[in-house]
Amino acid sequence: REGKVGMGGYFYNDRNGLIERSGFQYAYSYHIFLKGSNEISLGLALTAFQFKLDRDNVRATTPNDPVLYSQASKTIFVPDASFGAYWLNRQFYAGISVVQLSQSLLKLGNNAFDDYQLYRHYYLTGGYYLHLDGYYTLMPSILMRSTENLKTFQSDLSMRLIYKKTVWAGITYRTNHDIVAVLGCKFGRFNITYAFDYPPNPIRQHSLGSHELTLSMILGDTERRYRWLDRY
Repeated sequence: REGKVGMGGYFYNDRNGLIERSGFQYAYSYHIFLKGSNEISLGLALTAFQFKLDRDNVRATTPNDPVLYSQASKTIFVPDASFGAYWLNRQFYAGISVVQLSQSLLKLGNNAFDDYQLYRHYYLTGGYYLHLDGYYTLMPSILMRSTENLKTFQSDLSMRLIYKKTVWAGITYRTNHDIVAVLGCKFGRFNITYAFDYPPNPIRQHSLGSHELTLSMILGDTERRYRWLDRY
């Protein structure tokens, strides 16, 4: 459709202590090209994950705890959806998205988790491209996120320096006092990014930070038809 449609997806496995989530996400986007370099993108993502408790590794103070060895030890299957809108041109970008639209309203497989809920999350982002010369671009940006009814709120203030659209380095400060350093490069259709997250002082007593390595591949036609492929 003349480069107006994008699709993607991924599988994941997330484990935090005794809680494990395994699932997938499928995303569809539609791009509307306006006058000049302006563009509006609309996206919809469908997600589903399996949630379970690992009771085999529990060290319970009460042997044969009825809560741990009841139906709560079995798994559930949770479908959900997300939506977002994005506006960009060669000078700036802005976007808004809503994640976990149904707030885990539908749960399949185990009524012991009827009270389990993932809150709806809202994201608002924006950035500006400062073209210093023919080689370097400076990109300040902000990301604000909040849960339903503003129960939690956090902002990221970032600055990134890009060289020839192929190599970049940046730093992010979060309002919870996290500091994130990022390095990345582009090889043809592949993007490689490394990030180091330095936690705030209370968490620092238990962890010196986290490392994240990302490899992505862009699939699609030429840049002439798919102008939005080169914006990342």
